[in-house]
Amino acid sequence: MTAVSTISGKTRKIVANIEVGNFPAEVRVNQRTNTVCVTVGNTVSVINGQTNAVVATVPVGRLRFGVAANPKTGTVYVSNYGANTVSVLTSSQG
Repeated sequence: MTAVSTISGKTRKIVANIEVGNFPAEVRVNQRTNTVCVTVGNTVSVINGQTNAVVATVPVGRLRFGVAANPKTGTVYVSNYGANTVSVLTSSQG
């Protein structure tokens, strides 16, 4: 398993290492929901920004290629190159 590190902006030191799976690739912050989305293989790990804990692992399409978060709605979009699709993740907090 590979971890994503949370770094304090004040101290510039690692405050948490969060296990998300092998080969995490892209990270996007969803400011509306205070979550962090990390693409890992054909999934997205959703991390609670306050507790630094993985709260969900969501399957997406094959060969995901990009991830973006809409700051107004809290919706996250993942492009899946290998499946010719876009996965749309919404939050119950949104």
